[in-house]
Amino acid sequence: PEGLYTGKIHAITTQGVEALTPLAHLEGLAKPLALEAEDVATLVHMSGSHFTSDWIGSRVDVRVVRIDDRRVVRLYAPGEPAPPVDRPGRPKLRRRGLRSALGFVLILALALLAVYLVEQGPALWTLLQDMLSSIGR
Repeated sequence: PEGLYTGKIHAITTQGVEALTPLAHLEGLAKPLALEAEDVATLVHMSGSHFTSDWIGSRVDVRVVRIDDRRVVRLYAPGEPAPPVDRPGRPKLRRRGLRSALGFVLILALALLAVYLVEQGPALWTLLQDMLSSIGR
């Protein structure tokens, strides 16, 4: 919530076939968190061990931060300096109304033109023939 959560790791599992990705299961979160290399380095630094079993019980800050113009979730040691939480901005309003209205008007105009040509087709054909015959004289 609000891009920051502090919780305790209660399990570490892995997923994947060719490349195994460690997953941290935190108390209070429904889904596990896939750990990136930076997260693993943080846990190794905090626990002083490369063994995942030693990471269980560690309290961590889960933060949503902006890295290289991407919003990512990272683990940090509680109380240590970390980048500020990246809160999502307000969604931009889309201006579909004008484009939809113009499309509707264009389709309506084409439909009216088709109806006009069907109704006035014989008269227009006669007019066209008269014009062509007058040019030939």
